[in-house]
Amino acid sequence: MRLFVSALLVLGLALAQSFQGSLRGRVLDPKGATTPAATITLIDEGTAVRRRTITNEQGEYTFAALTPSTYAVTVEAAGFRRI
Repeated sequence: MRLFVSALLVLGLALAQSFQGSLRGRVLDPKGATTPAATITLIDEGTAVRRRTITNEQGEYTFAALTPSTYAVTVEAAGFRRI
């Protein structure tokens, strides 16, 4: 019985692990000021799937639940060139 309960606990811990990650960042202008409302585009280079988000008042953004892959990131903001 102990072995069965131990096996269930180990199985539960294994199932609880995730293979996903996240990407967080902050957009600053050349003078170091934050850039709110910038559009951040994340492109999965393996699948060409795109995700977009907008920076908050502090210029911060987050992409959650990312699968392991190679990504390209572009940033666009009014008055600045796209990078």
